[in-house]
Amino acid sequence: MLKLQRLTRFFSSSLSIPIVDVKAFLTESGNYTQDCRTVAKSLETYGCLIIKDPRVNAEQNNKFLDLMEKFFDKRSQ
Repeated sequence: MLKLQRLTRFFSSSLSIPIVDVKAFLTESGNYTQDCRTVAKSLETYGCLIIKDPRVNAEQNNKFLDLMEKFFDKRSQ
């Protein structure tokens, strides 16, 4: 969990990358138009965005981050 919190804090504060919570999409409540604009603007500006999904727990997220780190580490060698 600490790894995720550190990464989220770094990216959202250092680069102003938006965090999009998909809970509104899953529960069919919220302002989809604004969320879609946020996604589009983030991809246009940064080429990425941060997705917050309540279905993914910290353990799953850390496994994914470890996998990505290994992948990019191998590509840089």
